[in-house]
Amino acid sequence: MTNFFKAALCASMLFLAGASAKVNRTNAVLTVLEEYKDLTAFYELFKSTGGGIGIPEPAFEERFNDNNVGLDFTILAPTNEAIAKVHGLTEKLTTAVGYPLLTTLLRTHILPGKLAPHDLYNKNIVSIEGFSIHTDSKGVITTNPGLTKTDVRARTQAKLLKDKRGKLIRVPASNGVVYKIDNILDPLLTYFGEDSARNHRSLPTIKHSPSKSMKDILAADPETSRARELLYTVAPWFPRDRLDMSFSGRRTKENSKVVYLVPSNEALKSFTKVAEAPGNADATRFFLMAGFGRMDGKHIKGRAGFKLEIEGGGL
Repeated sequence: MTNFFKAALCASMLFLAGASAKVNRTNAVLTVLEEYKDLTAFYELFKSTGGGIGIPEPAFEERFNDNNVGLDFTILAPTNEAIAKVHGLTEKLTTAVGYPLLTTLLRTHILPGKLAPHDLYNKNIVSIEGFSIHTDSKGVITTNPGLTKTDVRARTQAKLLKDKRGKLIRVPASNGVVYKIDNILDPLLTYFGEDSARNHRSLPTIKHSPSKSMKDILAADPETSRARELLYTVAPWFPRDRLDMSFSGRRTKENSKVVYLVPSNEALKSFTKVAEAPGNADATRFFLMAGFGRMDGKHIKGRAGFKLEIEGGGL
């Protein structure tokens, strides 16, 4: 991912050198985020995609913030206060490893067209990222309604903010409109579903195979064949460079703490052929490798600094 991030950054810099002067960003939707003091934290997330160039990378700046394109967009923008609720999120998302997750979340907050309030209420609208956004008559926002069977009922993810008169806070832009919301949308939670909290008395039996590498185990396990197929499509280097470590010899102590929580075929039912498309490869790669890390008691320190917890005990 670091190499990808560097490549994207270089491409952005080259593009800016020759084409940034042609961009008309005056009062465009991302410029509005930059100029409104309580939306600057959200704009900073967009800007971080461009590295140190001072504006978002072309995938955002040229697509959504150029009046010359002739397309309108609606942005559901979390306020600075909303982003501050999730402590440490900005730091994790703006790392090179967190880049695919960041871009997925940003595009989820962008809707096609210039939508009036009546266009939002009681409608399912597909975001630019492809996730479905639903807003009820009170301005309560949920994502992916009815898509996934889940133990935990989908809760309110955010609300459209209103002024003292009860009207939606609507910020017009030259190529669309911005609505303020009070939380960050998390479409991944509702897309994959959420298990209910259970008091597990015991974990499944763990079989140790000292003579086999994680790559060998993954290759022979029929219940994780979809994960294996996807890995070799979007990250062929990962099984070789990360999972082919021996658990014997001088590195036994070091490797004994390395864990890969691989998604089962059941867990990956929603990863259709679309997940293999070049445009989705970065996000798919991120989620497949999210369970790779190092054990520390009941926690696994994984990619981008996120911690995973094993419910019911450690390994």
